[in-house]
Amino acid sequence: MILDALCKLENNEIPIKLNVVGDYLGSYSSDYREYIGNQVNNLPENIVVQFHGWVTDTSYYYNISDVFLFSSVLDGTMSLGNECIRLRSSEALPTVLIESLAYGVPAIATNAPGVSEIITDVTEGVII
Repeated sequence: MILDALCKLENNEIPIKLNVVGDYLGSYSSDYREYIGNQVNNLPENIVVQFHGWVTDTSYYYNISDVFLFSSVLDGTMSLGNECIRLRSSEALPTVLIESLAYGVPAIATNAPGVSEIITDVTEGVII
């Protein structure tokens, strides 16, 4: 979804860098990586996406970020190859969201469980 939104910014000359921290969808990772790679290859030249996988110290990424994207899916499906994958949020308490706010980084977040209790003011972010 974020990559689709970024594609719509093609007439924008402002450089955008998206740092993706974390891993892919478990056993579907190779198909998902291919799917994401194809989307990244179609982005405008002013948009750079870097994948960092799992990291033990996330402070660097919070410190260089203007905004944090919390993209947990409540409940949905995704077609990947010949399979339809069901996606569900497993967040009980989105600690990464708490961390981003502790670093002073506002968030754009889906309305996953716990999010509305953390983002309580527009200065902290928006819930979509």
